Amino acid sequence: MGYSMTVTSTTTKTAALPGNSSTFTYSFAPMVVYASTNIVVTKTTVTGGAEETLTEGTGANNYSVNITTYPATGSITYPADQVTPMTSSFTLTIKRVLPITQTIDLANQGGYFPDTQETIADKGTIVDLQQQEVLDRSLTLPVSVTGVSVELPVPSALTGLRWNATATAIENGSGDTTVAIPVSVVQGGTGSTTAGGARTALGVVIGTDVQAFDAELAAVAGLTSADNKIIQFTGTGTAKVIDYLDDDTMAANSAEAVVSQQSIVAYITAQGVLPTGTVLLFYQETVPTGWTRVTTAAIDKHALVIDTQTALGSFTGTKGGANAFATAFNGTIASGSHAGTAPAHTHDLSTNWFNGGSAGADRERWGSDSSDIAAITKTTASGGAGGSHTHVMDLQVAYINLFLASKN
Repeated sequence: MGYSMTVTSTTTKTAALPGNSSTFTYSFAPMVVYASTNIVVTKTTVTGGAEETLTEGTGANNYSVNITTYPATGSITYPADQVTPMTSSFTLTIKRVLPITQTIDLANQGGYFPDTQETIADKGTIVDLQQQEVLDRSLTLPVSVTGVSVELPVPSALTGLRWNATATAIENGSGDTTVAIPVSVVQGGTGSTTAGGARTALGVVIGTDVQAFDAELAAVAGLTSADNKIIQFTGTGTAKVIDYLDDDTMAANSAEAVVSQQSIVAYITAQGVLPTGTVLLFYQETVPTGWTRVTTAAIDKHALVIDTQTALGSFTGTKGGANAFATAFNGTIASGSHAGTAPAHTHDLSTNWFNGGSAGADRERWGSDSSDIAAITKTTASGGAGGSHTHVMDLQVAYINLFLASKN
């Protein structure tokens, strides 16, 4: 008696069975086959979807069917030599395909064998299922559409298919169905056959519409932005972010940070550096930025005196003397005018008083300091040789001009 079975499953192919670099056995249950030739194994590349139909055999790119007695369900071994298992870059799909033939011949008035009748019915059902699997992957029209043919016309080279004017049949396109080169922008193309022309047509000309690649910009683009961070270039095409601080005391003292202008002003103010109203001497051609020249007429052309005694409360504005600097130190002065018959001679002039003694007939006394300090002596020009005469002294002192300015 033959094998008795029924068709209770509509499965005609497996799902994609992935490789894992260790598996050799792939099941195709619950599909029942009548021979190993009823199996079609397709190997698919995961990336790109390229398909390859494998053949039964014993080699490295063959498969073998693991069934002892037919009809039955079972599994395959791939590769059949079981040397290198399939990797995860591939999948297998196992499909049952019976030949659409009927080889059972029922003799007239012959014996009736139910198993034989059942096998005929089972194979017919299986063929129906495999045909339905193909139909399920075919283009179909909606159920509500009637009176429309989907039969394709005779192929025509470089011609597109389209629905006819009444939308009842598919036909080859008529007229100029070739694609104009270049394809215009309005038709979804680039409007050019060159990269430069395409950029012009699309409005993305490098250096005009879009920024050309720049190593510095690329370096900046690679940074992670955050609050209170600024960019510092560390070399050609390299950059990093550093801190932007509000640090009025400069306590961070960091070589990797920059403080705000407000912090700089606050810090300088706190240090008391040159407060507003500070007056300094300048030897230059222009008044520094942030300063105003002092133009008080009462102190114009005055010499400077270091004063260590006058109280500071009444210090500013005090001055002495009666002669302008240019008047006192830009000519000669008469000294030692007297009568006599002495031969030609000179006089020594001293700026200090000698303690406890007379200066002598040939010496005139300057100043009022009664302490005995080193004498500063100047000799007059020679004069005399009889009669009244006057000695003179040259006082054309070399000098430079300075000006005062007040901090704004």
